[in-house]
Amino acid sequence: MKKLISIYLFVCFALVAKAQVDSAGTVFVSNDYRNASSNAIVVKWIALDVYYPSGFNVYRQERGTQTWTRINETPYIVAKTIPADALRKDPDLKTFLDNVNQVSYVDFKKSVMRVFVVIKAIKSPVFAELLGIVHYDETAQNGKSYRYQVKGISDGKEILINTSPFIITGNYIAPEPPRNITIDRKRKVVEMMWDYEDSRYYGVNIYRSTNGRQYEKITPQERHIQKTPGQDGTPILPEIFFEDYDIKKDETYAYKLTCIDYFGQESGFSPEVKMASIDFDAPPAPEALKGEVHFKAIKLSWTPQLVDDLAGFNVYRHHHAGEGKTKLNAALLDRVTSNFDDAVTETGMYYYTVGAVDKAGNESLSGEIMIDVHDIFPPAIPQNVRVVADSGQFTLKWDAVTDSDLKGYFIYRSLNDNDNSDNEFIIVNKEPTSETSYIDKLPKNVRNKFVYTVVAMDTSFNHSKHSEISVVQLPDVTPPQAPFIRNIHTEPGKIRIDWLPNHETDVKNYQVYRSSELDSANYIVLGEVLPTAPNSFTDVTPHPGHTYFYYLKAVDQSNNISIHSNIYEGLVLDDSDSYIEKELNGLNVKEVKTKFNQKKNQIELTWKNSDTPELLGLVIYRGTSDNDLEPLTGLQKINNYTDKDLKGSKQFVYQFRTYDVNGHKIISPNYTVKTIK
Repeated sequence: MKKLISIYLFVCFALVAKAQVDSAGTVFVSNDYRNASSNAIVVKWIALDVYYPSGFNVYRQERGTQTWTRINETPYIVAKTIPADALRKDPDLKTFLDNVNQVSYVDFKKSVMRVFVVIKAIKSPVFAELLGIVHYDETAQNGKSYRYQVKGISDGKEILINTSPFIITGNYIAPEPPRNITIDRKRKVVEMMWDYEDSRYYGVNIYRSTNGRQYEKITPQERHIQKTPGQDGTPILPEIFFEDYDIKKDETYAYKLTCIDYFGQESGFSPEVKMASIDFDAPPAPEALKGEVHFKAIKLSWTPQLVDDLAGFNVYRHHHAGEGKTKLNAALLDRVTSNFDDAVTETGMYYYTVGAVDKAGNESLSGEIMIDVHDIFPPAIPQNVRVVADSGQFTLKWDAVTDSDLKGYFIYRSLNDNDNSDNEFIIVNKEPTSETSYIDKLPKNVRNKFVYTVVAMDTSFNHSKHSEISVVQLPDVTPPQAPFIRNIHTEPGKIRIDWLPNHETDVKNYQVYRSSELDSANYIVLGEVLPTAPNSFTDVTPHPGHTYFYYLKAVDQSNNISIHSNIYEGLVLDDSDSYIEKELNGLNVKEVKTKFNQKKNQIELTWKNSDTPELLGLVIYRGTSDNDLEPLTGLQKINNYTDKDLKGSKQFVYQFRTYDVNGHKIISPNYTVKTIK
């Protein structure tokens, strides 16, 4: 029932929509299909209200004139009876006519029955005459062009139904069949399309021939194509006009189409469209699909299932679960092929299937296998590593590594030596940094030279080779220890200051300060900057009989200046004074013991100091012989020392120099320690 209602809406409302805005239906015209040689014109109309109780009038206008002439003597109204001959040929006429006559006009316009009435009037010329919606213009003259108007009569007034197009009188020509027929055969259905021409015909009949046999009509009712509203409300056509499911895969088919116009006349047959049998059965799928991984190369193999129509194989891959498959082979692989090599650019999980394809293009897929490609390729080596030293820190920068799977960088550090190729590096950062810079903080007084290198790591934990090394040293910001004045020698007119040399190797000179008062604000620098040897200075500018106070400062290679030394007081003698050097007693070190620890590669020294309260401390000197002794320590009060800085020599010579509070010293004998058996 819903289908019939939609058909009526298609026939009525769609046709009305094609007419003028103020129309109430559609008017069709045709040459006389009853007599091909007649000059008569057949006028037929379909009103939105189907019929008017007071009937319809028909008007004609000849082309080139402005006059409309009524051509029916009396209005066309619904017939009350049916001619016996017509009823005998079509008994259904009575049922349809009774549904018009036996229902009030108001109720009829609301009833579903008018759907059937309209369809019957389109397909049956006889019923159209009984319904009063057709006129045969027998007065039309040969070769002239006319158009027609139909008006319905309601409450004594005429209402325009519509105006037809112009038509030239002459011989009747049957309607053309549907045009541009296309057929697509699928596994279980034949899909059919043709040109949509709803103003030219009402429906389409489809005829089919199976395996060359006689054609049979396969559409019980004419196929009506209707537009339906799309998502945006715009009427659209169906994607397929007709589907024939009554097919078998091994049989061939041919189709012809006819159309039924609005006068109920059927066209001739369209050209024949043939559809051969098609093989829709896929060949057996490959078996035993497996894959081997060699770095980023994957070798697939399978067992073909050889059948007569097997054409070859396709190989498919996708990288992530759920994404679409990509065919890897440009051309179909040979039917006897059982392997395929694939190269991937990224690591991770890959999924493979192999499809067997027959000569008809049918394909069956093997089971899917999963292959895990591990990344064993390290990222690129970081380039252009730069290290800048600052107070207590090194700032490293380098160019970014562009590998797509880069995770970060590790910074390595070691002490500099003569051969950095075999250094033992430590990792500075526990976690990889994603930045291309890093700050390594160290104690400010560290004097060593360091070697830095950077290593890149990817997400698979592959490490690159070390970058080129960078050798750097922190700037020296640590001043030397305060010097120690061990003695002042006074002579007439001058004072000589003697001091202990600093044990720091980077001390480059000393500065001597003097004051006539024990007030730091009045100290002045004496003379030039003093070299590190001979560790004494003679002041020749003092005034006899005056007391002066002296201290020193040590200066290193980085111009760091120590705090001042102990302050020493000296009286300038005149010519009558004499200098008497004090005797030194009880300052010697005793019971000196030396030991070479071969396992730890170090020399251990122990001794006993004097118990005298005048002992200030001692300095240990070291050399490889008696002639090259240099300070190894500063002035300290200790009784043991471990020398770990042993390099190169087969023996070492040690000497102890002991000082009292007055700056006097005692030099011990030399002690030789051999470092080989």
